[in-house]
Amino acid sequence: MIAKGYTIASTLEFTFLIFAGFFFGSVFNLFIVDKIERKWGIILTAILAGVFGTLFGIATNVYMVIIFGFITTFILWNFSNFFHAYQAEIFPTRVRPTAAGTVYSVSRVSTSILVLFIAAVILPHGVLASFGIIWVFIAIVVIDLALIGPKSTGKQVEKL
Repeated sequence: MIAKGYTIASTLEFTFLIFAGFFFGSVFNLFIVDKIERKWGIILTAILAGVFGTLFGIATNVYMVIIFGFITTFILWNFSNFFHAYQAEIFPTRVRPTAAGTVYSVSRVSTSILVLFIAAVILPHGVLASFGIIWVFIAIVVIDLALIGPKSTGKQVEKL
C-alpha cells in the first residue's frame, strides 16, 4: 500500500480493518463449527479463501483491497477453527496430544518456509504466480480430505 502512495497511517488503518476479519470470523464460527461436517468445512473454506485471497491479491482499488482482505481473513479463521477441531478428533486418544502437536508444528514450519519461498522465488514472477502455487496446495487439501478424510462431526472420538 505504501508503494501505491498511501501513508503509513492509512496503511495501518487498512491493515486493522482487514485483520478485523479474524475476530468476526471466529465469532461467526461459533455458530457453524458443529453444524457443518468439519472435513467439508475445511474444504469449503480453503476454496473460498483461495478465491477471495486471489481477488485480494489482484485488487487495485483500496476499497476492494479492504473488502477482499477482510473476507479472506474472515474465511481463513473459519478454516483454522475447522482444521484445529478436526485434527484433534481424528487421532486416537492415546496419541492425540503428540499427533496434534506434531501436525501443528509441521504446519507452522512449512508455512514459514512456504512464505519465504514464495517471496524469494515466485513473487518476482507476479502476484498471480504466487496464487498459482497456493492453488496447488488448496487442490491437495481438497482432494486429500474429500477422498480419504474421515467424517468426524458429531461422532465419538473413540469410534473414528
